Amino acid sequence: MEERAFLDRNEFIGRAFSTAVYDVLSTMAGLEPVEIQGENNFSDRGGKYITGAMTLAGKRSSMASIRMDSDTAALIVSYMTGIIVSEANEEDLYDGTAELVNMVCGRAKAALADSDEYFQLTSPFIVTGDNYVILYKNRIQKLEKSFRIGEGILTLELACM
Repeated sequence: MEERAFLDRNEFIGRAFSTAVYDVLSTMAGLEPVEIQGENNFSDRGGKYITGAMTLAGKRSSMASIRMDSDTAALIVSYMTGIIVSEANEEDLYDGTAELVNMVCGRAKAALADSDEYFQLTSPFIVTGDNYVILYKNRIQKLEKSFRIGEGILTLELACM
């Protein structure tokens, strides 16, 4: 029964974050993300990736991250800011990705405000490089949802204790 309650809680949180991704990208960038299954293996695709992340402090400690390749980040940042894709530099991509994860987490926080899953946010941070993996301890429950944005893929990860 406890495992069922844990899965229901994770599903509840996952829905709040999926909705937040859709709401933020459609409102702030005019993009229509489409949730997809099984297309998020970054290590098979090579290239440089950008992850924006925030820790969530609440009843359960968690980390939320959004990972995408540089081209997908440039597309989203372009739509969010008006910067032409070809003119976006690395700092624009890092700042835009940090702001994206901040908005998504803020939207999810608002959606969860009246629940036991309410949390406080830290400042966003960026991880970038080629073919890296973020690893969590064994007891961490990881939820992962991927979204197609144009030709690219954005992956949302939630690591919950």
